[in-house]
Amino acid sequence: MIIGIDLGTTHSAIAVQGQATLTPGFDGTYLPCDVTAIPTPYGERTVPSVLWVDPDDATKVLVGIDAVQKAEDGVSPIMFSKRSIGSDELLAIHGHRLTATQVATHILAHLKQIAEQALGEPVYRAVITHPAYFTPAQVEQTRQAAVDAGFDMSLPEQMLMEPAAAALAYLHGDARDPLTVLTYDLGGGTFDVTILERRQGVTSLKAFEGDHLLGGYNFDRRLVEWIVRKAEAGGRKVAHDPDNPQDRGLWARLMLLAENVKLRLSEQHTAQVPVPVRVQNLLVDTQGRPFQLNERITRAEFTALIADHLETTVECCRRAIAKAGITAADLDLILMVGGSTYGPWVGEALQAAFDGVPVESFEQDLSVAAGAAIRAGALPRTPPAGKGIRVMLDVPTKWSLESIDIVGSVAADDGQRLDEALRGRLRVLLTTPDRGTMPAQMLAGDGGFRFAEVELDLDEPTEFRLVIADDQGLERFSTRFQVAYGEDVGGGAQIYRSLPRQLSVKTAEGLVPLAQEGAQLPAQVDITLRRLHADASLSVPIYMEEIDVGAVRVNDLPTDSGEGGTVTLDLTVTEEGQIKGSAKVATRGGEVIATQRVRITFPPMVIPSLNELREKYDELEAQRAQDAATAQDRVRRLALTGAVRNLGAQIATLFEELQPDRQEIHARLREFERSVHPPADDMSPTRAVFVERAESCRASIAKLDNHPSARHFSGQLDQILRDGEAAYADRNRRRWAQVNHNLEALIQRLPKESGGPAPELPVTPLLKDMFRHDVDRQRELLDGERDRHAQHPDYDGVFASRYDALDGALLRMEKDIDEVSDDLPPPQGLARLQLATRGLDQMPRRIRDVVSDVGSAVKGRGGP
Repeated sequence: MIIGIDLGTTHSAIAVQGQATLTPGFDGTYLPCDVTAIPTPYGERTVPSVLWVDPDDATKVLVGIDAVQKAEDGVSPIMFSKRSIGSDELLAIHGHRLTATQVATHILAHLKQIAEQALGEPVYRAVITHPAYFTPAQVEQTRQAAVDAGFDMSLPEQMLMEPAAAALAYLHGDARDPLTVLTYDLGGGTFDVTILERRQGVTSLKAFEGDHLLGGYNFDRRLVEWIVRKAEAGGRKVAHDPDNPQDRGLWARLMLLAENVKLRLSEQHTAQVPVPVRVQNLLVDTQGRPFQLNERITRAEFTALIADHLETTVECCRRAIAKAGITAADLDLILMVGGSTYGPWVGEALQAAFDGVPVESFEQDLSVAAGAAIRAGALPRTPPAGKGIRVMLDVPTKWSLESIDIVGSVAADDGQRLDEALRGRLRVLLTTPDRGTMPAQMLAGDGGFRFAEVELDLDEPTEFRLVIADDQGLERFSTRFQVAYGEDVGGGAQIYRSLPRQLSVKTAEGLVPLAQEGAQLPAQVDITLRRLHADASLSVPIYMEEIDVGAVRVNDLPTDSGEGGTVTLDLTVTEEGQIKGSAKVATRGGEVIATQRVRITFPPMVIPSLNELREKYDELEAQRAQDAATAQDRVRRLALTGAVRNLGAQIATLFEELQPDRQEIHARLREFERSVHPPADDMSPTRAVFVERAESCRASIAKLDNHPSARHFSGQLDQILRDGEAAYADRNRRRWAQVNHNLEALIQRLPKESGGPAPELPVTPLLKDMFRHDVDRQRELLDGERDRHAQHPDYDGVFASRYDALDGALLRMEKDIDEVSDDLPPPQGLARLQLATRGLDQMPRRIRDVVSDVGSAVKGRGGP
């Protein structure tokens, strides 16, 4: 049995696909997305993500409601541990120290036990969800916790982003197509925003935003701090030592009280109805005297307490909409999921910010677990291994369309990539009763294969036989499976996935993107590194946006390739966001002498102690104050006395909380440090010069008034600015030079009356690089379309020659570019290069013409 699990910060949930019959004593909830939510033995739909360890016997643990009861008894359990996963932070309880991964292991083992009791059979696999904004280390530690809890987690598909899971559950019951949805996922401790689109049956995740340290936990903390301030206003300062177990128990009870008050506020008919806040037998002042607190709070007052958090979520929504290249008016709805969206203040904030866009909720507590269960029901099948190979089939047992893509992959029997020579000899064949035997469209570098648009029998399950044979006809593997057609299936569990944040590797030339944020996965890139030394190992840092999160490591490199040899990394970001790859070692002359495997490592994030964080804050705040007083740059001075000072004040407030959250302080301090010590701009020209030139260009365009080309020029400038931000963020010097060239070319093209300044041209060798880059971009477009249509029946007879002609034109341009002398003055060099690339601006249209003709040929043959 395979189940879906939402491993939450405050509560977790379990579900299984279909209408399951549970054992006596378990009353499950059947959801309209054909999923059964599995309750606890107490009948609760969710399980508190809380752990308690017996002080006398560390092997005895309590999870869930029993652990919460310990908090109510005044003992401090471990709560909100998910916020620390992926870090080196140790969570203290009764003299024991556990990692967040160990806590997650206990919680997942408890959930596994509940599922097995309810289902009456063993549970051996699960799909576990995680926030979209988790780092690779956080995802891998969550996976490891599941393995340690007894789950088989051998498939990458068993880790699923929470917004994708919620989308799977919701889309099952919404047949609209096209459909654009903003998923607003506010849980107990994390927040994700995702823009998803469904077009012609295909669902894609288009853009992401969020804050993995924001959730209902933060709302409860604000209420606890409100209680503390009320006590201080009455002359009683609350005594609290974060390292004292008894005081940690006090904080746990105050958080539970705050959650209860929050729930009661959400139930009131108006925002003005007060709710009592009674704190009895809990508080002790700094003189050791116990005292009571009796206060009242309205929903309006509570909403004011958390207004900045709500505004943060709204700003995340706006950024996600902008990243997706749409406006709020393009949204069909905003979908609220996550337990913290039950509070009416969330819906009210969204309705106020996005007036006119429908705001709906969908099984806030269970939608993520439901989506995980749907994915679990469609997990790739793992037939027995063949002769030296292992096969994975990504095929559901049911499908709602009349045709289906049969997708899978072939790997070595140890799970690693196939040897390149063996892969080239293998043939993948699919047999169906009606269509006979057909070959796979591809056997890609990662072993992936696909049979596109295979028709299904509409009356009974379609029987398939998959065969893998070598070039001598020797059968290496075969298996049989079936897929049943059903209109009520809900489209299966297929969502085209993408990365919520850009992954890059850092080379001498800057950050090289492995996969862009929002780009459809999988993504592949080759990176060639020049060996300056004959070291036997190589380590290349991996960055998630600007944060160093891991490394690509290659060991046992041959030392005899000589200085000047190369190592080419062939890296792939899979559909599930995992990084895999290999390395080819070549001599200076280009001879490949070795192929090595790469190791991808994601070490846990180091969280400094509270004292270290305070020292860092004091140092940065002193530097901020000094720079604010001495800065000559007015803009810099305003930032240091405005936004940067406000950020510092927010961090100071976090230090003053009863139980300071070290990870949250650490994250804010990183942002504070970047503001106080901005990195030196070593790009040429600097970003400031680029922005100044772009603003000047914008002003020149504005002077054109009703000139017929003004709108066109403005659109070109917008694109240049977007390209510039991307190139600067990646510190990609070549792209940055190209963007600046494009900006100067635009300025030069403006009509004389616009008053645009005369451009200063780069030297001819740099101009040649820019023009080569233009040709490279068209070649990437051409190669992508050629690969896409290589399996077309008429490709060799009709379309190959047209693609070859376009390829030949690009080759001639490259040759002509190379022949331009580096010694030419820039104006003459530019003129020669423009002559060498005549027709390049028409290349996209010519490629589109071929693509259009391929599409027409497909339709003429009765294709889609």
